[in-house]
Amino acid sequence: MAESIVSDLIGRLLEFLGQSAAEKIAPYFGGRGKLDDLKLTMKMMQARLYDAERRQEAEGGALIKEWLRQLKRVMCRLEDLLEELTIADEQAEPRVSSRLTKLVCFLPSKLSSLKMNKTLLLEAQDIMRDLQRITSNMASFHFNELVVDQQRMNMINRREETISFIPEEEVIGRDEDKNEIRRMLLECDDVKKNLLVISIVGMGGLGKTTLAQLVFNDKQVEQHFELK
Repeated sequence: MAESIVSDLIGRLLEFLGQSAAEKIAPYFGGRGKLDDLKLTMKMMQARLYDAERRQEAEGGALIKEWLRQLKRVMCRLEDLLEELTIADEQAEPRVSSRLTKLVCFLPSKLSSLKMNKTLLLEAQDIMRDLQRITSNMASFHFNELVVDQQRMNMINRREETISFIPEEEVIGRDEDKNEIRRMLLECDDVKKNLLVISIVGMGGLGKTTLAQLVFNDKQVEQHFELK
């Protein structure tokens, strides 16, 4: 299960990094060349996840399980960073603010092509160092490579859109957003009389579907509303 979660996450991140908008964030990772190296590293890891998942349950698999946990954590940090970079870039353009916009789109810092946010730059550098360490550790396990063809990649990228359940323990760093959306749903007096729509906005690969799944499967939300 962990393999599929991490593979899905890497697939979404690769999709985002393949978009033209990713050019804006390249300086945070050391330029376009370094960003391409990052994508290649992620593809190499994704191709070895199936073997890693299989071997973590075998004798002596504790180190592999810890490696998978570290990989998942750094990929979640990368997802959060890409989201913050995208939102900060959007904040450079004037927009009409609303309660919902503040919930999902507001960061106090602003990003421009001429001035980089130092905090986000340091986070990007830290993530790259951690990923380099994880890549070095991967070599010691001698994982078998499973070539992921385009059809399987498309299935991976669509899986989050077609499956409503996701284990909450597999998701890191979404508690605050989930709790805020849940509060908005549960505290709305007119939700049963009028249609309530809460939009979760952002570019592809930033975890919007994962957040929606967490709220959808929340116990308090399930108890509050009629059978889905």
